[in-house]
Amino acid sequence: MSVQAKAVIEGTLFWPFLERHNPMKEGKWTVDLGQLNKAALKTLKEMGLEGNIKEDDTKKVEKEGKPDRGSFISLKTGYQPKVFDKERNDVDANSIGNGTVANVRVTAYNYPAGPTWKAGVSGGFNAVQVTNLVEFVRQAVLDDFEFEGDDFDPSDADDEFSDS
Repeated sequence: MSVQAKAVIEGTLFWPFLERHNPMKEGKWTVDLGQLNKAALKTLKEMGLEGNIKEDDTKKVEKEGKPDRGSFISLKTGYQPKVFDKERNDVDANSIGNGTVANVRVTAYNYPAGPTWKAGVSGGFNAVQVTNLVEFVRQAVLDDFEFEGDDFDPSDADDEFSDS
């Protein structure tokens, strides 16, 4: 793989896996960079990433209750990206939620043909500068259940998805 181009692109982060690997992309950190403006789209196209840019179907997004990414590109990297704020302070990647606005250092790289795919250009990234943080808040799994007894507090229960 060879690097073809690099640029810093402003956009909105969706499904950021910046603190750990994305379980659906083994060994990779990933993010969807969305709500891209005309300048960002132009730059990505000039980098050779035009085929990687997608557009959310607004009606489908509304029906499924998912965030509307607008025009977006899915990026991945094999190295943990550096995440920092406008003052160059490190940002806790676990705190970054959908809707966070950021500048992302995007790399376009060529990849060779393989046994089941054609050669092409893919988008990677290695740094994220958070400019407007939307903090990630984990939804309590236990809120969906009914419990008996006045002394039960779901927030005290062990939650396999909690960080503690």
